[in-house]
Amino acid sequence: MTETLHHVDYTSEEKDDCWYNLKDIAQMKEDNIRTVKIFRVRGQDNTSNNDDCCCRGLEHRIIRDYERKQIRDTARATVITEQSRQLKAKKRNPLEIAQRYKSISSSCEIRAYQNGLMDAIEANVP
Repeated sequence: MTETLHHVDYTSEEKDDCWYNLKDIAQMKEDNIRTVKIFRVRGQDNTSNNDDCCCRGLEHRIIRDYERKQIRDTARATVITEQSRQLKAKKRNPLEIAQRYKSISSSCEIRAYQNGLMDAIEANVP
């Protein structure tokens, strides 16, 4: 076990070293923009990472933005259509609404699972 200082006992310099400042955040934004540009140039089918660049956490800014919006809009329309159908039929079946939604969004679930597996491999997690 290692003892650590409570944050109230940090010196000003230690606090500065521990927390992001505006300069750090600006640099991260700049790096993210550069990374997104690099991956956009590579094309939609190439989001594999290398030693120089990693797109993890930026995927939504690279290629799948339109695809994600399209899936989200389709899922929303599907739910509203099913709700309207049930309202007209004077029925209420939340499970049917959920099943309709899941039929549209399951590809996102699979993609998230695959991303998790890739993250585990890259982090050398058994």
